[in-house]
Parts: sequence; C-alpha cells; structure tokens
Amino acid sequence: MKKYVWGLAAIAIMVIGFALPSQAASFKVGDTDWTLGGSARLDVGWRSTDLGDYRQELGLGSQDKLKEFFLYVPSNTRIFAKAVNGNMGGYVELGLSPGVPDWGYDAVVKVRHAYLNYDMGGGNSLLIGQTWTCVAEDSPNQRLFDDNGLGGVGDLYLGRNPQIRFIHTQDKLTFQVAIEDNKISPPSTALENLQQFGVLTTGLATADYLYEDITPAIALSLTYDGGSFVITPSLYAQQFTLKADELELNEDDEFVALEDLDDIDITAYAVALNGAVKFEGLTLSGEVWWGQNVALFAAVTNYGNPVFGWPIPSLSSYDEDMDFLTEVEDVKSYGGWLQLAAPIKPGTLYVGAGYQTAESGIDVDEVSIDDYTAMGFFINYEYPIAKNFTMTPEIAYYDYGKLKGTVPVIEGEEVVDLVDVDYKLGKDWFFGVHFQYDF
Repeated sequence: MKKYVWGLAAIAIMVIGFALPSQAASFKVGDTDWTLGGSARLDVGWRSTDLGDYRQELGLGSQDKLKEFFLYVPSNTRIFAKAVNGNMGGYVELGLSPGVPDWGYDAVVKVRHAYLNYDMGGGNSLLIGQTWTCVAEDSPNQRLFDDNGLGGVGDLYLGRNPQIRFIHTQDKLTFQVAIEDNKISPPSTALENLQQFGVLTTGLATADYLYEDITPAIALSLTYDGGSFVITPSLYAQQFTLKADELELNEDDEFVALEDLDDIDITAYAVALNGAVKFEGLTLSGEVWWGQNVALFAAVTNYGNPVFGWPIPSLSSYDEDMDFLTEVEDVKSYGGWLQLAAPIKPGTLYVGAGYQTAESGIDVDEVSIDDYTAMGFFINYEYPIAKNFTMTPEIAYYDYGKLKGTVPVIEGEEVVDLVDVDYKLGKDWFFGVHFQYDF
C-alpha cells in the first residue's frame, strides 16, 4: 500500500508540475541526436457500476450496483528516449503506474515501445522491435477507464508487439507490411484444458494438445492521406495447430495415441477500415472491422465479455461419453466506432460511440447462445491549461451486453437438463477528469 501511495504521489507531482519548462530535452552526444521526454497522467472521478443480474442467478453474490470514487495514474503514463544518427534511429518508451488496487491493476514498469528504424532511402524504411501493430491503429479520444478509447465496445486494439516491419512511402500513400509472432490467449505450450478457449461447459474437454506454429502472423496496411481525407484499410492474419497429444492403454497395456483425436487447425484474422474526413471546424473519424477468432489477438478490456469472438470447443464433436474434442467452432465478430471532433476555443470537444458483436459459436440441437453484443459512448472537452498541459472532463458509458440462450445443466460429465438463460452482464458510467502533461 505504501508503494502505491508514494508512486501515486510522485506521478501526481509530475502532473501538476506544468509550470516547469514544457518541452522534451534535446541534446547531441557525438554524432547522435537525443530527445528525452514523457507524459504524466492522472484520472479522478466517480464510477457507477451495474453488476448485472448474472451474479445472483449463478450464486456469485447478491449486490447488483456499486459506486466508487477513483483517483489513479493510467498505465500509459510514460517516459521515452529517442536517438537519431544519420539514417539509423532508435526509440524506447517505458510505461509507469502505481496501479489501481481497487480494480485489480498491479503497479507496472513495462516496456511499451523498443525498436530501431533504418531509413533505406527512396521512401523505404525498416522497423525492428516492439511497437503498435499496423492494423486498426487509430482509436477514439475516450480517456477514462485507463485511457480505454472505447476498447471492448467498438475499438479493435491489437496492442504493441515485437515485429519486423517494412514501410514504403510515396506521395500520399504509405504501405506497411510486418511479421509478428502468432498469439494465443492465454499463452501456453500444453493446452491441457480447452476451457482456455472459452468453453462454457467446464469439465467436458479432457484431451491434451500441444501448440505448434510454423508461419508467422502477418499485418498489412495501406494509407492514403489527402490532407482533408484519410483512409486506411488493414489486415491481420495468423494460424496455428493444436497437436493431439493424448494417450490410452491398448489391450497389451501399452501406451498408444488416442484414436479419433485429430489435430486442430485454428485460423484467426481481422480486416479493418479506418478513415477521417476534415471539414471546416469539424473532423469526422471512424473505424469498422470484421474478423474470425479475433479474441486470440485483440485486447479484451471489459470483464472478459467475449464480444471479440473466441474459438470454442464444438459441442457436436465430443464422443458418445462426452470425453474428448475433435474440432472447434470458428467464431465471427464485427464492430466499429464513430467520433466527432470540433474545435471550440480554447479547446476541443469530442463525442464518440462504438458497438461490436460476436457469434457465440454455440448452436447444436437444443443448445444455443445468442450473439454477444456490447456498446459504449462518451463526450469530453480537452481544455488546455498551459503549454502541453490539458484537463479533459468526460462522461463515458459502457454496456457489456447479455448472455442469452439455452444452456445445458451438467452434473459430473452428464447433461441432466436444458435451461433458458437471459443474464445482463453489467454496465458502467464514468464521470471524471483526465489530466495530462506532455514533456
């Protein structure tokens, strides 16, 4: 607790220190130009949570509403160092936060970015290291809830990942292509329990699998920037295999591979289209996306509500004793967001909303779950207090949707009944102010 208090105090002092020189430090050492800087951030306000009715229905608790005051440092508070020497450059950025104990966020000192870039000439460059994946890179200016940007309620966010990226720029076009490691969430080399893919019927999947991938994930984007009109289509795709690794004893008491248990190929991808149109006194920007098994590589930020789409065990692929799995259901999902930005002196007004939905992947005989949906909106005003120091009052709303359908009641490994469910998964209101000082 003491570490949290002192960490919060230290970063808060950075935030209110806007009277200090408000620019990054630049200097030269030998032939290398250096720049040091950062961004100190602080959120304060109130959170009103509707916990939904699923907790009581499932016997998890009786409370359905909570209200709390919050004052915390967002996890994207950071410091950075940039170096440029001729056609070579490097950038390192560390995230700093004492965490949010009430929300289960631990204190962090983490590497956000760490990469080198090489200018090859002729509009070509190479980036090697960790930074944003070049897919659906734009996000709305929603600040509260850890600078969440409507994550999980419309925005497709792939995070910062190690990669090798080639960039070509010519006139108003920028083409990017990168290879990354395939992602599986949670990471594992032995998938002993396929509940990790979001199976609702816990206990049915007992077969062991090993994780194997041969080809890297690929990310592509093409940006046209015409000044008042910007558009960027992008694509992410990956594939890996679950290798069957289950044994059984034969009649000679020898271990042999379990029959009828096949390897499982899992393909995940997303296509996105981002754009912005600038009018006099107004900018309209947005994103639409669609994909398959998107939760394997997208950052899910709202209570694990599966609105990005998990590949899940197919209920039709267990044996007659419900003992093992032979395939998964690929799950489609889509979403997007829209934002208006209007300069109103001395600051800028932002209004935005997002929506996304995913198939459940469960529709076998009498067992089915409806599509999951989630939505949110926000309004804020970014007010400049001093050079590089802003305060942003904001109201934000998140609706995490429902779990609705017909599910099995399981005792041991036997389905004993089918029941209809219609559970609300909860909502959040945020009322607060985001402070930010870039130095």
